[in-house]
Amino acid sequence: MTNHSPAMHGHVDPKALESHWLKTLKKDRERYPLSPLWVVTPTSRLRRRLQQAITQSVGSCLGISIFTPVALLREIGRGGGSPKSATAPRLVKRIMLRKALAASKEGRRLLVFKDGAASMEAAIEDLRETGQRGFETKEDLPAAETLLLTTYEKYIRLLENTTLEDDVQWSDRIARELSTNQSIPPVHLYGFGEFTGRNWRLLQSLIAATEVQGWFLLGGREEDDSPFPGMPLKTIKGKARRATSVAAYGARGIRAEMEEALNLALRWHRGGTPLEEIAIVGRSLRPLRPELGPLLHQTGLRGAVDAGIRIPLNLFPAARKFLNFAEANNSPDDFFDSGHGEEIAEETEKGLRAAWRAAETAQDHCKESLPSLLAEALEMEEVAPWERKDGGGLAILDFQQARGIPRTATIVTGLHHGSIPQSFSDTGFLSDTLRAKLNTALDFPIPNQEHQRASEHRMLEQVLHTPSERLTILRQQATSEGTSIATSPALRFSEEVIGQKLDFAPLPGLTVERAVRRVEQGAANPVEGAFSISSGAKASKDLGLLAKKSPPIKTLLGNGIEWLAIVDSFDSQNLSFDGQLEVALNENPAATRLEAYGFQPLAFFFEKILGVNRRAMSPIAGPDPAALGKEVHKVLQMAYKNKSPIEIRKAAQKSFKKRIAPLFTLRAEEAQESKALLDHLLRQCSSSINHFLDWDLNRLEEETKDSKIGGGPWRIDPELLETKIPININLGKGVELAFDVRADRVLRGEGTARVSDYKTGNISGVSDANDFLRGKKLQNALYVLGLESCEEFTDVLWSMEAVRISPKANYSATTATGGEFGSGTTAETWLRSREGVKETARILLSHLRQGTFPPYIRNKPVMDQWFSTMRLTHEPTLTRIKNHPSLKLLFQLEKKKYTAKDETSIFLLETRQEEE
Repeated sequence: MTNHSPAMHGHVDPKALESHWLKTLKKDRERYPLSPLWVVTPTSRLRRRLQQAITQSVGSCLGISIFTPVALLREIGRGGGSPKSATAPRLVKRIMLRKALAASKEGRRLLVFKDGAASMEAAIEDLRETGQRGFETKEDLPAAETLLLTTYEKYIRLLENTTLEDDVQWSDRIARELSTNQSIPPVHLYGFGEFTGRNWRLLQSLIAATEVQGWFLLGGREEDDSPFPGMPLKTIKGKARRATSVAAYGARGIRAEMEEALNLALRWHRGGTPLEEIAIVGRSLRPLRPELGPLLHQTGLRGAVDAGIRIPLNLFPAARKFLNFAEANNSPDDFFDSGHGEEIAEETEKGLRAAWRAAETAQDHCKESLPSLLAEALEMEEVAPWERKDGGGLAILDFQQARGIPRTATIVTGLHHGSIPQSFSDTGFLSDTLRAKLNTALDFPIPNQEHQRASEHRMLEQVLHTPSERLTILRQQATSEGTSIATSPALRFSEEVIGQKLDFAPLPGLTVERAVRRVEQGAANPVEGAFSISSGAKASKDLGLLAKKSPPIKTLLGNGIEWLAIVDSFDSQNLSFDGQLEVALNENPAATRLEAYGFQPLAFFFEKILGVNRRAMSPIAGPDPAALGKEVHKVLQMAYKNKSPIEIRKAAQKSFKKRIAPLFTLRAEEAQESKALLDHLLRQCSSSINHFLDWDLNRLEEETKDSKIGGGPWRIDPELLETKIPININLGKGVELAFDVRADRVLRGEGTARVSDYKTGNISGVSDANDFLRGKKLQNALYVLGLESCEEFTDVLWSMEAVRISPKANYSATTATGGEFGSGTTAETWLRSREGVKETARILLSHLRQGTFPPYIRNKPVMDQWFSTMRLTHEPTLTRIKNHPSLKLLFQLEKKKYTAKDETSIFLLETRQEEE
């Protein structure tokens, strides 16, 4: 076959790219008006955009067919023979992966966990994109990577022995058949930012089969490799356009950020900009899943948006009804014909039917029951409830969906750490080192972290160039709880792209009407509402007058008014709060209080000194997290009073039904639609406890092979569950502390012991001596100091750990590879740290008893907890900081130095005032 020389063009500006393509297309159509032409775009939205652009600029679309890559493959493969009957659903592929894992001892260990196979899926997909049937296993590979390569080869063999083919097999088969197909019309590739895996192989086959021209989106840093290696690319002349108006704001929490984006889009629309010319763009839409529906209802935009966000089917009430119907051995057609599906949206019904077909197909390849397979399929199948097929409405898209489509105005959200750029997922199975080894035998490399960073920068630049008039960039300056969030590492790159510096000012104060509505609808709590309403120097006074005039506002804002009054009453010109401490708190604070004082001094000050209640954000559904955590502790306490693993599990299940299940009961004020979500959260909670017990009981029996947890084997001492042991310890220099050791449990080993702390929320790593001593985990460290003084533990080597019971914990990974299920301080680290802990506690206790704030011992200059709101929006606080520089120790914290030596000793530096 003749090799055609492709003509490839590129530009970072989507408008410049579109203009050049339309100009070329118009010339071609003038010469050959009805000649067939295939155009391939990466997304269906870009396909619709090109259809509109052709109609407006070229006129007739006769002879022009526009495809996505999948649609193109279907067109090419139509009528062609295949030994396979259909493409394997995702559920079938997971079942094949389970079978492949079950074939080895190491794989069966992974399958002990419900999500064991799912944890390997991402790595399997990366390998699958290469099109290879297997890879040579190296002897020097870690066990997890060896397991991945052997499992992959078995997985491919299992797939090949079925009557199905996966999507990569299907794509590569059709691409190979192109070599003998002479009837392919010329092809225009438009709007792609890169080609990888199967799409790269398809591109090579198209180039060999027909005349190919490309218009690609460029961008990224100069040092990044080309996303189209070996392909000559001609850059289209002309500078990239920049928005004529650029603004940047900071919000607190994802809900506030998205609410501001929607309100801003509405203001632009009321000013004359069509909704379809406005886009709200984020790197990922997944965090918006629980927030978008209520916000669309609140802003009146439901039905007027085109959102690319996808929701798992099992979160829809209809899915629970459908599953119950199927469990009664009914046909899915009967479900819809009998009236159960009358109020079900068309997309949801399609998803339910697709999940049923996937479950039926999967049943041919395993022995599981159809209802159980359907339940899993409903978790995997997703629908886009707010997607529009006509291209109209306000666009709410991720980077990949938005790039390439010019707009008049764009709102980019998430320019904060952890959102942009998106972190590279590493489950521990496919490291960059292994990727490099495998790439030596491949024509196109498996993307690694360097490729991923380059791709992130390209997409960011492409999105920043989409608007012609208005560009607003939002970031979260703090979580909804108030914990500060750093700016995105891509901030400087973004400033270079748009040509100006970004200064993220706090969002402007809300009007009374909007602030009240936010509190009423649960988008803000009373304190936030109070801040929003009043931003003057006499905030509490103004707010009090407003409350007197409007009883509904007084009722609504409740303790928010009192909150501001208390804060405004504090006007200390230094850090002293002497005389305002209760004696019990002053003399012998609990270990948790002392840790809070050292680790979060500002939160401690507001709560314990000024008496300000900490904000309580109710969850979307289900029990209060603190109440749930307390009950989880009780369940585990009752379980571990037993000895055998079977008895422990039975006791846990019995206690769970008694203590935790009632917390997930639908309350009178909750809508019936919340029932499915509550059931889902209940199953998640039960599953997380079961997974934890599986992992915990297994690792108690043998030495734990984990770099951060370490140690073992252990046995649980039933007498040391939820302890309350009075202790008096000497911290040196005449300073003593009396407190109770309230450990969740104490583990015993051969000459060793360990304080074990349960966590149902987030968990931070505590394995490095210095990190450990910055005030983190001082509670457990004091417990160990106290227990060491007991006679029965005088000859014992101590260590400590925090273990997480949460659906977010991945017990099949390790703590070093994203498991997020625990962290620990080994006996060796503790021996180096003991004296430093004593010194830390002594300094903190001395400052507390003197009635002053301690030197700040965290090394990150961030505010602690949700009180960062004051730094961002509260005028009296800002004035005090300006007038009294000493308060910057609390509101604008400087980085502290600490020793990096193993023999950790003094790392708490006295403040300059104290040194003088």
